[in-house]
Amino acid sequence: MEKKVLIGVDGSLEALHAVRYVADMFRADPEFTVSLIYVLPALPETLFKEEEKLDKYQRAYKAKLEEKYQKEVDAVFKQAKEIFLTASWEETRIETVVAPRHMGLSKELLFFAEHDLYDALVLGWRNISGLERIFKSSVSEEILHSSKTVPIWFVPDYFVSPKVLLALDGSPSAMRAVDHVGFILSGRSDIEVILLHVTSHTEEPLFMDKPEEMLIKAGVPKEKIKRQIVHGGDIATQIIGYQRQHQISTIAMGRRGVSKIKSFFLGSVSVKITENLKRGAIWIVD
Repeated sequence: MEKKVLIGVDGSLEALHAVRYVADMFRADPEFTVSLIYVLPALPETLFKEEEKLDKYQRAYKAKLEEKYQKEVDAVFKQAKEIFLTASWEETRIETVVAPRHMGLSKELLFFAEHDLYDALVLGWRNISGLERIFKSSVSEEILHSSKTVPIWFVPDYFVSPKVLLALDGSPSAMRAVDHVGFILSGRSDIEVILLHVTSHTEEPLFMDKPEEMLIKAGVPKEKIKRQIVHGGDIATQIIGYQRQHQISTIAMGRRGVSKIKSFFLGSVSVKITENLKRGAIWIVD
């Protein structure tokens, strides 16, 4: 079954981290395809008129802008495609999409990913300083805090290993994350999946059985699934600590918890992990 993700590209270092992550993480999966999307800058309001209503100066200015944008698009796509081709991807697995900007950039990316039924939207993650945050937020931050139906993968820095940490709490959102991981990794016998639960209790919770069953049914080999219970401490800190200690490149988790109160705290956990993850990727499923 084909798996397809949408990768936002703009020539930035953060976007290239996302491209490199996908290129290396999924080079061995022939069913995995990507679409590279570049959202064009908005034209000045004075050029929003119909073509015949523009005077000759406006037409010339619009043509010059469009030529400039096209050169930028070609350069960005060339750079990104070269990363995939260097990673031994067939060119037929790579598509490019140019989207006009009618709304804000984050809304354009989410709309395209959801409307065209992509399995995930992949973005580089850019942490911005406290002072900078007062005046603006990054596109990644806007998407992190928005309501969405498509899973989002954030990549703060390039790092790939054959391990995925699946954080669990027994909530419906976490189960959707299990389903997402199972689908994305179906047919892969080279990836280890660690089912991790942070708890203050000593016993393993009963809900740990179901995720393993779901992954096996999806095609993840049983011998590639490991369970891990971590006791006590701040949940986000424990997850990131385990990820760093065991050289795991990917964290996957649901966004919302088992109740409205727990949903708030789990949302805080996913935000905290995203903001503090130094390298690799986090897959967030609403």
